[in-house]
Amino acid sequence: PAREATLEQVEPLLRREGAAVALAEGRLAVATAKDAVAVVAPQDKLARAVAPHLGTLWCHDAKALLAALRDAGAKPAAVPRDAMLAGYLLAPGETTDLAALCQRFAVTPPAGDTPDEHARALAALAPILATRLKKEGLEEVFTTLELPLVPVLEEMERHGIRLDITVLEELSRRLTTSLAELEREIHSEAGGPFNINSPQQLAEVLFERRGLPVLRRTAKTKAPSTDADVLAELAARGHRLPMLLLEYREQTKLKSTYVDALPKQVAADGRVHTRFNQAVAATGRLSSSDPNLQNIPVRTELGREVRRAFVADPHHVLLAADYSQIELRVLAHLSQDPALEEAFSRGEDIHRATAALVFGVAPELVGPEQRQLEAVLDRLD
Repeated sequence: PAREATLEQVEPLLRREGAAVALAEGRLAVATAKDAVAVVAPQDKLARAVAPHLGTLWCHDAKALLAALRDAGAKPAAVPRDAMLAGYLLAPGETTDLAALCQRFAVTPPAGDTPDEHARALAALAPILATRLKKEGLEEVFTTLELPLVPVLEEMERHGIRLDITVLEELSRRLTTSLAELEREIHSEAGGPFNINSPQQLAEVLFERRGLPVLRRTAKTKAPSTDADVLAELAARGHRLPMLLLEYREQTKLKSTYVDALPKQVAADGRVHTRFNQAVAATGRLSSSDPNLQNIPVRTELGREVRRAFVADPHHVLLAADYSQIELRVLAHLSQDPALEEAFSRGEDIHRATAALVFGVAPELVGPEQRQLEAVLDRLD
């Protein structure tokens, strides 16, 4: 077990290279390769003790640590080295919790869920992670890209984004009316009422009562599939009922996932405080959770209505910025493909240019369907 120490006694450990720290529930633990100490003190004193040494410390989840220090009144001026982000860079897509990192790098995992056990494991992990980052050429990415982003994300989470609840309340009323009308149309088209949300009853209506072709069966039960792809294909063949069902599902999801759920997640300051996850998406992108603000639909009018609820403070504006076809630009750079490079240098529609090459036609003769096939690439992660 970690030995108890005073804040004065822990200061020398905090200054040691490779020291690891864990702070939780009024308890600070600091560990080095040879020693581990624990301090119990008021959270504000613990925060003030740790803050000056952050630049040389290791932790797990630097964003959470910075948030805890700021909540306790400290003003962190540096970012600790984060084992979670290091593990993420070394193996994107793999689990990055502390126990999983210990298992991956053959380090004894924490014996319990206490700050001193976490600090001890982190101190053992730190030199291994530092060596691996350097060996795999990731040290610069770690120190100049990932770590400087941490306080930016912490500030974004703390600030949040303002939500105009009245916009969503009005949209909820409209969707309630629209869904009721859609339900009546679906039942009329089906020849009678049924549970629209029951795959079994829906399959019976589509394939037995209406006699539509079975396009695919489920892998587990071998029952006729009624998933979105099947409904979309049936709708494309001119069947009205599948088209109505797709519209019903879209509106139902929009209402339950966003329109009715978002107002419940507004804090006392009138803002939604999502969490930005830096070490989740295998592609290197950020993800958003609690709530997820990245997947709000934009292609439909109703999806755009949801986005109208996110508003700026008085005398401020919301600015949307996005890379244009970033994946294809990276592909052009890495492959040095002359056709791709030339298309980008000329500012051409890259999907139209690529479709022209694939289908062997002049760019001006590329049809909408041919271009759409190429545009799918731009939506791949």
